[in-house]
Amino acid sequence: MSALLRSRAASILGFIIAAALLLAMRMTTPNYDGRVAPIVERGRIGGDYAIGRRFAARAERVEAAQRIRVARLGATLEERDTSGVWIIVHASAMAMREPTTIGAASLRTRDGRRYAQTARLPSVAPLMSTRELQPAIADSGVFVFELPADAVAGATLVLAANRIDPLDSELQIDLGLTAAPAARDVYDLVRP
Repeated sequence: MSALLRSRAASILGFIIAAALLLAMRMTTPNYDGRVAPIVERGRIGGDYAIGRRFAARAERVEAAQRIRVARLGATLEERDTSGVWIIVHASAMAMREPTTIGAASLRTRDGRRYAQTARLPSVAPLMSTRELQPAIADSGVFVFELPADAVAGATLVLAANRIDPLDSELQIDLGLTAAPAARDVYDLVRP
């Protein structure tokens, strides 16, 4: 075999290998949504803390209610009802390195719908969204959601520092719900 023939064979083989590598890279590269998606950390209710870049959190228990009692303008008590069910997730969380808040809390249902934490309640002490978390100091409170009773089974608590920060941590905590918990008549946010 002449040197020219060997050189051409090596060039062709090199081209084939390079084309195969480029094709493999193209097939395994994630799409745009995959490249800027949050970095998901998973947890289970009652388990260890799910640890993200800015904070760690865990869900401790879940309750349901038909109405929520809140304080309005001082000592006036008010009850809020819903056409669905109120889901109250008892949780604890702590900052990792510097003070932070949980700016985005939602429940993702089995069919992929997301229900944001309700905005129908005033900012009251037990709500985790009102807390500034400190590093290595666990703080406990609740996340309150309003959703249809038939959407509760299979729900996952989804927490992030904010709604718009791509490439940051998103904690997804499986609540272990096979059905909606038995709803009590009133859940009292004033005296939980």
